[in-house]
Amino acid sequence: MPYDNYFDGKYPDFLYLERLLDDASSGLNAPAAVIVETVQGEGGINVARSEWLTSLATLCREHGILLIVDDVQMGCGRTGPFFSFEDAAIVPDIVCLSKSISGYGMPMALTLVRPDLDVWEPGEHNGTFRGNNPAFVTATAALRAYWSDDRLEKSTLVKGEQVERVLQDLAAAVPGSLAKGRGLARGLSFDEPGLAGRVAAAAFQRGLLVETSGPDDEVVKDLARQVRCPTLIVHSRDDPRVPISQAKELAELIPDSRLVVLDGRNHLLTADEPAWPRFLDELHAFLAEEDPSHG
Repeated sequence: MPYDNYFDGKYPDFLYLERLLDDASSGLNAPAAVIVETVQGEGGINVARSEWLTSLATLCREHGILLIVDDVQMGCGRTGPFFSFEDAAIVPDIVCLSKSISGYGMPMALTLVRPDLDVWEPGEHNGTFRGNNPAFVTATAALRAYWSDDRLEKSTLVKGEQVERVLQDLAAAVPGSLAKGRGLARGLSFDEPGLAGRVAAAAFQRGLLVETSGPDDEVVKDLARQVRCPTLIVHSRDDPRVPISQAKELAELIPDSRLVVLDGRNHLLTADEPAWPRFLDELHAFLAEEDPSHG
C-alpha cells in the first residue's frame, strides 16, 4: 500500500486500497493486518500526517483489518510523546517496541497486543531479545525516571524544533535539499545522487556519526540522542587497579559528579543531565526492592 503523499496529493490517499478491498474480483484476499511506521526511518524520514493515520485506522476498522504500528525506531519518545502515534489519537491493535525501550542500550523488544487478540500460550511467543533480565530492570527504571512526568517529552519537542531550524537553514542554502522529520527524528534529503553519502563521510572525518537512509540513500539521517549521557566510569569493587579511595577523589574533582554503588559496582559519573541521576536513583531503588543486599 502506498505511504502518505505517495501520489503527491493528485489522488485520494486510499483510493487504490479501498478499490481493491471493495471489489470482490480484485484478486486481493482480505488482509489480516496493515503494519505502518508513523515516521519511516530507513525509508527516508518520511512523516505520515495525523489525518492520514486516522484515515488508515478507520479503514482498517471498517474492513476488520488489524492495525500494527512499528514503533521500534520512533517509539519511546523519539518524536516527543512515548508512542509516536499519540498525536493522531489512534489506538493500534498491536504495537512493536524495541531499542530505546531498555533505557540503557541493552537488547530488548516488546510486542503490545490487544488483550482479546492474545491467544499465545506461555513461552510460545519468543525471540532473540526476550528474557534478558538486566534489560527488564533498566527498562523499569527508565520508565519510572523519564516517564513519570512530561519533562522528557517537552525537552524532545524543544530540541527537535532547534534541529529543524538548523536543517531548514541548510536546506535553504543547498539547492535541491529538503529538511524532514518530527521530534528528534530528523533528516536532510538531497536530489543530487551520492551527496548524502559524501555528507556522512565528511561528518565522520569531523568526529560526527550520521547515517543515510531512503531507497537511494539520499537522506542524511539524524536520530539525535534524547538524553545527554554523562561521563560514566565503571569500577568493580574487587578490581585493585582502581581502588575506592581513588574513585572518591575523582568524584570530588569532577564538577557535578557523584559516586554511587549500584548492583555491586562503583559508578563514577558526571550528572550533566537532570534526568540521568534520577534514572540511576530509580534503578538503584528497584534493585534494592528486588534484593536488599544491593542497597
